[in-house]
Amino acid sequence: MSARDWRELCEEVVQAEGASREKLLDELKLRLVREIAGTEITLLTAWISHFNSVVKQLSATLGVKGVVFPKELKSFVEDPEAHLRKKLFIYAHDLARGRLKPEEFYVKACAAIKTSLQTNGRALYQSWVYAALVLHTARRGFRLVYPDDLHLHLERSGRQRTGTIPPNAVLSDGYRALSLFLEAPRPVGWEDSGDLARAWRLYVALRPDILVYGGRVLNIVVRDGEPPVLRPGVIVECKELEDWYKRARELKGPITSPISAEEWRERWISGLYAGLAEVLNIRASDVAAKLRERRGLR
Repeated sequence: MSARDWRELCEEVVQAEGASREKLLDELKLRLVREIAGTEITLLTAWISHFNSVVKQLSATLGVKGVVFPKELKSFVEDPEAHLRKKLFIYAHDLARGRLKPEEFYVKACAAIKTSLQTNGRALYQSWVYAALVLHTARRGFRLVYPDDLHLHLERSGRQRTGTIPPNAVLSDGYRALSLFLEAPRPVGWEDSGDLARAWRLYVALRPDILVYGGRVLNIVVRDGEPPVLRPGVIVECKELEDWYKRARELKGPITSPISAEEWRERWISGLYAGLAEVLNIRASDVAAKLRERRGLR
């Protein structure tokens, strides 16, 4: 798609109304996604096929009934192109109501698509490595003993609310066992400043892609420990880029000092007000004032 094409479509979107505008927006998002990410989508579709092949083998070898994906990755795996179009929804809406100029929309759309491709591409590759590791272990006589629903769990959402960090899988051959943790450590649930202070180190701790422990390890949190989790037997890092060995990552010290639960909530509310003000095209202070008055925003 040429530069002229997307600019013309943007102008038509701004001038259109109702169903006609929605149709033009869908066309614009589709054409942008195919222009910016067409080659990458083809590559990642092949990666999805490789991943599904491993899952199929796990079903035959371990009796795995399915995969529990993180929400974002699930959407991407089901339809990469449709997922990327969703990433343009807010920007397209801002374009339609005149909040963004065509050039601004294009820049933001490119950034959103590329970021989503990088994030989901890495998550997909990591998931394939994890699934292949489970399959490799299963072929040596190990069976999935945790969780007992016989699903391959790739997500950790909400699993730390009780204050523990459970494994994604435990495999055993009856005598030996391996416990696998994806993207751990992660913050555990907290309710007040005391809880948050204890959990803070989990927010700033390094987070390897995969941790492997010998034995049946159902919780790796070490209260008041340094590091705040049990030391693993093996750490697996997944590098999906061909030139990974040329890259470097700068590791800094603690990102910030612990904050109180009250300060955490204050920052959350401030961010909420700022986001609402941007959507309504008003000042954040006006949002706070209206909410204090319990009056509607018009």
